[in-house]
Amino acid sequence: MKKIFVFLFFVCLGFSICKPSWSEDVFIKVVDHYSRPLENATVQIYFQMDYGGIDSEGIYGLANLTTGSDGMVVAKLRNNQWYEPKLDCTYDIFVDYKGERMEMRDVEVGNHGSVLTFVFDNAYILTVKVVDERGGGIPAVIAVNGEEKRAENGVASFNVIKGPANITVFYSGGERSAWIWVENDRVFEISVLYSNLTVNALDDAGEGMECIFQLENKNYSFSKTLTLPVAKGTYYGKVVCGEKEKELNIDMTKQEEYFAVFDVRAPTVRNISVNANGTILIIKAEDPGEKASGIAEVWVVYPKDKTRYPAYKEESGLYKAVVKEGANNFVVFLKDNEGNVRAVEGVLESYKKNEKAEGEGEKGGEDWGPFLITMFITIVVIAGILGKVVYEQMRKK
Repeated sequence: MKKIFVFLFFVCLGFSICKPSWSEDVFIKVVDHYSRPLENATVQIYFQMDYGGIDSEGIYGLANLTTGSDGMVVAKLRNNQWYEPKLDCTYDIFVDYKGERMEMRDVEVGNHGSVLTFVFDNAYILTVKVVDERGGGIPAVIAVNGEEKRAENGVASFNVIKGPANITVFYSGGERSAWIWVENDRVFEISVLYSNLTVNALDDAGEGMECIFQLENKNYSFSKTLTLPVAKGTYYGKVVCGEKEKELNIDMTKQEEYFAVFDVRAPTVRNISVNANGTILIIKAEDPGEKASGIAEVWVVYPKDKTRYPAYKEESGLYKAVVKEGANNFVVFLKDNEGNVRAVEGVLESYKKNEKAEGEGEKGGEDWGPFLITMFITIVVIAGILGKVVYEQMRKK
């Protein structure tokens, strides 16, 4: 009897489903309810991978793989267990997809189909469309349950599991969100309102300028006025005219027309003079143009002196600065609020002479004006009286 048992043991051993140090390529496919491939599913295979000898079952490990766009993975399994009584000829497969798990246990080496298929019956396709009021697609970034896709034509599809779906679309100027329920394939539209954005670029005289408008990483060249159809929302824009630029914080829900006004001319000096004793420099200046930014700073610099002597504003357009003792030549600098600067050179001596010639006369001089006026009036009165007397005498004759 004992001989028969030993014989049967070796017969069964000869018909073992695998041999020591076996290897196998396992083809696995993951699909949805309609047999469409599911990408980015995680596949794990638990199998005996190393020998343990007579006293051990060996070392088990995991093969970690991710499905591609065709829903497929190929796992190359190799078992190095040499002791046949301890040999494990099966393995377990686990597939995870968007929080759902499927498993296939005790798969026998060499005793299964060429492709092992996992079907997620609760997986569907959600298509999101971002459109304007006319139904045209709007370029956007679409996010569903945290997964983002860029959709230049406003359309993107997502594989989702049955249940609630959190949708957020980011379009030029804003974003919109929605929660929907998915229990089959579904198309969901999000409509975005559009309106015309008008940007005007003017100089300080109110004349149009040749500029570039930068919006959402795009450049638009224009002269004076630009009109663009944009979605209702908020934007950061920039108007660049030569070396000058201005930022625009745009909110299309509140305002549709914006102005970028550039002060292109520096302030001008209308007149420079000094007071009677030559200690105060008087500067009359203006920033020309109805849209000028205004004078921000006036200062005086003297030769061989790097100090900036500030001129203080006494009233609109009138500035005064203390004259440096012993100085004669000077330069007046005028700067507006957009950084335009003008420099005007002058000589103090010439301004002092002008003041003297235009004043009320030198000290000790006489003012003959009132006397001459009185004498003229007296002569006129006397001439009138004499004329009347002569006229009366002529009548009597």
